[in-house]
Amino acid sequence: MTGITDNVQSGLADATSRLWNVLRRLPYRTIGLLLALAFVGLTWWGYSASPPYAPRASSEWSKGLPVGETSLNETSGAEATTHSTYLVWVDLARQLHYARLNRAAEVVADTFIAVPTFYPRSPQLATGLGNVLHLTWIDGEEQAVLKYVRLDITGRPQIDPVVVSLPGDEVELARLVHRSEGEVEIFWSGTAGIFHTTLDEAGELVHPTTLLVPGGATPNVQFDQQGKIHIAWIEAETSFNQSIHYAIFDPERRILSRPIQMASVFLRVGQSFDGLDLALDDEYGYIFWSITDRRDGASWTDYVTFPLGNPSAAVQSSLKLRGVEFIQNPFALDGQRSTTFVAMNGQVSSVGQSSQIVLALFRQGQFAGHQVVTASRDASLKPVLLADALGELHLVWIDSSGFNRYRVLYASTTDQAIQALNVITLWDVANTIVGSAMSLTLVIAFMPLIIAWSLLPTMWILAFYFATHEENLGTLR
Repeated sequence: MTGITDNVQSGLADATSRLWNVLRRLPYRTIGLLLALAFVGLTWWGYSASPPYAPRASSEWSKGLPVGETSLNETSGAEATTHSTYLVWVDLARQLHYARLNRAAEVVADTFIAVPTFYPRSPQLATGLGNVLHLTWIDGEEQAVLKYVRLDITGRPQIDPVVVSLPGDEVELARLVHRSEGEVEIFWSGTAGIFHTTLDEAGELVHPTTLLVPGGATPNVQFDQQGKIHIAWIEAETSFNQSIHYAIFDPERRILSRPIQMASVFLRVGQSFDGLDLALDDEYGYIFWSITDRRDGASWTDYVTFPLGNPSAAVQSSLKLRGVEFIQNPFALDGQRSTTFVAMNGQVSSVGQSSQIVLALFRQGQFAGHQVVTASRDASLKPVLLADALGELHLVWIDSSGFNRYRVLYASTTDQAIQALNVITLWDVANTIVGSAMSLTLVIAFMPLIIAWSLLPTMWILAFYFATHEENLGTLR
């Protein structure tokens, strides 16, 4: 082994010596031209090529690992366990794509899911008992239906896909949660309102589909520690007024508590909801929603906080994060914890003009701080935040990479992922060199102008000093 290393080092030394001898024979103009061409090429490559990993803004996170591409501006289906993170998204070929990563952010499975689809979108993923994954997605363009399939951890279907939604219904959004007993609770919004059904671990229908909330839309659900399911949704009061409601569903008794209106939102022309999510800590619940104003080019996120035993005492606030604007797409951790985390995207002034992924922390009904996770030069959007059984966080999001083209990225707080992904790459070196060179070029380019602007005032000050021997203009004569 030592002999091979010595030979390699000797070969590199000989190659370097030959290159130096060639350069010494070249005229200085040729060397300068070569260096200029190399600089231009390096600059072009640095600003046109995508980095192998998405840069991070926090030392507690790994860089972002690209795992695929999609043409849809939507969240991916994702779930995390102690040993693996599972992802499902719609790839550029309009197929459902599956990937499994280990704790070191290594892709150990990467395949398309072999099920027939036509315009699939909005995949939702839940882990089941054993090595089972439950997947739902909306399929169809003119008549959107909700489909379900059970997968193994390699991404292979274990049953034929089944249509969960009712015939003739137009599905808009779906959510699913897996209970510890093995059953899968599925909620979705259709033409008539919010529907619900239950499947067992084998994918068989346990209870018939029921219309849970007539007139409801955009459901979001969370499991608490007692096994109850908390639900938040939107109802249209008028063409411009939308109301946000909340209730608790008992999956054992299949009873929904009395819905309570938590907030009323007026949407003028050009404004629309752009995300609704629900979060729980030990004592309080939180409902977040973001609004996009396409007329004024703005967006913001509001939320209500309420004691879990008294939702009528809700307090509405606007989410203000220092140095972050245009906050959108809130996504909370699943489950109930002492501290809850909510991921979102927003423009961070300290990073640049692109949208970045930000985490907000809430504890005992109060905002407890925020953290900027990404530092990408592209717009980072639609985060999905996960936590495994060991308390580590996992993040999935998309970065814009062209017209109707997005990169699907993954980052984690595990030590293995940080060690594997936070390495210095050729792109990092080139980006640093190009950035320093551009800064130096700007200084050199503006130096004559700076000298010209400062020369006359400097000469006037010197002439005043030598003529009056005064150091300022405070003395009257």
